[in-house]
Amino acid sequence: MKRYLWLCLLVALALVGGARVRAASALTVRITTNPPVQAIIPDETFTTTTLDLRDAEGNPIEGLVWLHLAAPQPPRLLGTDFPYVEGSQLLDIPALAQNGRVEVGLVYPIRGAYTFDVEAQLPNGDRQHARATLTIGENPAERRNFLALLGGLFGVGLAAGLLIGRSASRLLVLAACALLAGLWSAPVAAHGGEHETPPAENEWSYETPTFRIEGAFDATEAVVGTPFGFHLNVIPLNNQPLPAGRILVEAIHTEDEKPIYRFTMPLQAGHTHAAMHLFDGAPHRLRFTVLYDETGESFTDETILPVRGVSPPFWVKVRALLILLTPLLAGMLAGYGLARRTQRRLLAGAHV
Repeated sequence: MKRYLWLCLLVALALVGGARVRAASALTVRITTNPPVQAIIPDETFTTTTLDLRDAEGNPIEGLVWLHLAAPQPPRLLGTDFPYVEGSQLLDIPALAQNGRVEVGLVYPIRGAYTFDVEAQLPNGDRQHARATLTIGENPAERRNFLALLGGLFGVGLAAGLLIGRSASRLLVLAACALLAGLWSAPVAAHGGEHETPPAENEWSYETPTFRIEGAFDATEAVVGTPFGFHLNVIPLNNQPLPAGRILVEAIHTEDEKPIYRFTMPLQAGHTHAAMHLFDGAPHRLRFTVLYDETGESFTDETILPVRGVSPPFWVKVRALLILLTPLLAGMLAGYGLARRTQRRLLAGAHV
């Protein structure tokens, strides 16, 4: 009996020890941005985001990691400029952690809490996952413009209510209906209009004496609301080892030459797949630059990728219409009630 008790005790100690080892392998992520997060304006500020990856003992993570970036979830009441971006995957890329740091440059499209999911393989062989969030505030100018719009709609409704209450004119009622129809048909579409851009080439390649890179896109155009994927296949040649290097990927908005994404992937043998979400319905320039760490040499290939914008969902239009109707109808009711009350006072004074 004692032997069984000792055996159970040893098993329990082994389990506790194993739990401690696994806990010591935990991965942590700390996020910093340049400029500071308070200065980031959605859909405007190109931001360098740095992820600091550490194990449980505070040692920096080195080597290959996978980064998944998700956009904020749809807001409950007030929508954003890009409804199809809400809750979608913005980035799904491999990255190379050096001294625990991974840098990604991008324009955050909307306000809200962004989720960074990181997967890394620790020195002891464990594959660990960590999650961190970064909250971006609303553009102050858009907030002021929205409040001014609501105030203007209330004022228009108030004036219309006063006129309707005084004259009960059918013409004014028809004008109010026309205004409602105009609000319904107001554009709430994704950014970017129609752009005539030829389809992008699906494949490209580059060969050196030691390796060959083959690139391929999932499609000849990107669509707002759907991550755009691309493949890289690095093939060593002549039994030569790959030189130390990186692949710099850039997505640039062609209308204003504004960078949207900039990140670096490791140059490694084999197949690599990555994806990015191009959220503006306008052509983008995709640029791939192979950088050699030892010699400083580089090779660049780029293509113009058309991005097809899409109209917002029906429920987004309905929600926007209800938000705009609320101050307008409130103003009309207030104006109508004020006008009728004034008329009753005048009639009461006349009878006296």
